[in-house]
Amino acid sequence: MLFGAAIFSACLYLVGLFWLAAKRDALSASGEGAKYLSWFTRHTGVIYGLSLAVYCTSWTFFGGVGTAATSGLDYLPIYLGPILVFTLGFGLVRKILAQSKAQHSTSIADFLSARYGKSASVAALVTIIATIGSLPYMALQLQSVGTSLLTLSPEISNAVAADELVLMVAGLMALFAILFGSRRADHAGNNAGLVMTIAVEAVVKLIALIAVAALAIFLLLGEGESTSIAASQPVFSGAQIDARFFTLTLIAACAALCLPRQFHMTFVEASDERVSPSMQWVFPVYLLVTAAVIVPIVMAGLSVLPSGTNPDSIVLALPLAQEQYALAVLVFIGGFSASAGMIVIASVALSTMITNDLIAPVAFRQTLKSEGANETSDKRAQLATRQIGRAHV
Repeated sequence: MLFGAAIFSACLYLVGLFWLAAKRDALSASGEGAKYLSWFTRHTGVIYGLSLAVYCTSWTFFGGVGTAATSGLDYLPIYLGPILVFTLGFGLVRKILAQSKAQHSTSIADFLSARYGKSASVAALVTIIATIGSLPYMALQLQSVGTSLLTLSPEISNAVAADELVLMVAGLMALFAILFGSRRADHAGNNAGLVMTIAVEAVVKLIALIAVAALAIFLLLGEGESTSIAASQPVFSGAQIDARFFTLTLIAACAALCLPRQFHMTFVEASDERVSPSMQWVFPVYLLVTAAVIVPIVMAGLSVLPSGTNPDSIVLALPLAQEQYALAVLVFIGGFSASAGMIVIASVALSTMITNDLIAPVAFRQTLKSEGANETSDKRAQLATRQIGRAHV
């Protein structure tokens, strides 16, 4: 049963990631394993660049193919925006990195408030907006994992309701966030194990997409008639590059810098304010490869799969239709990685902002008020004692 295989693989995958993160943190804390630490040091730029692929959530893993299948080139702006930022606009990234390190910023709320004299109001407003904007997107990640499980094994819908399945996934994700995020968020910018984990997840996502793309190319080369049918109905057209296309590209470029999870990974978790070429180019190349492999997957999906197939499930439906069940489980793990990485980093970023900019100010204000009230009461008591003493005299 694919459902059981998927759950077992996901649990085994989480255990492996947890071991890797714990091992990396242990090496950093103890200073032992100089050979391994030197390897991590030499490849810091690559690891950092791969960790930025937390930008690629379940939407880019599943929804990118779905958007390309239904709207053609409309899928491209979400990749093109960050590519332009980290290539043509990398000077801006370098300046923000230098400023955030100089100000010891722990979140985007902290960074923006520093531009207005460490305004607590600005930090609180940014935190509220970021939280409201992130929660629905985090819920979408949970839903995508639940939908993937239902696609793998439709028969489980008879035993488990979709809402119950999403609730189970939410519990698993919460455990994942606690193990990998919360207990490593003590020192912002020093979570080497967490960064390594997100980098590994990025590799898993890309391998899964490339494997499906290889299957798609094989099908396109072997299905001449289906290919001609797909070619007679072109999916991609230059006419799709219009004002909306450029607007979406601009929004994606802003998201690459302003999303709480992206700011956290790009600037807070950066090991140094100075950037290396690998730190600049790994992330754009990753996005370029991801955007490229979507094309054959879409073409093969439209050619081979039934016309009623959900476009967002083409990545998973394609190997299932060819009875490539091992590949289907790999695709599920890739989508699970895309969802889990986003939820973990978003949780770490939001929890830092909520604690520092909402809870702590209120708690300290109450403490100061209590201390002030106690101090006032003591002064009044001392004054009353003096007056009583004078009256007796």
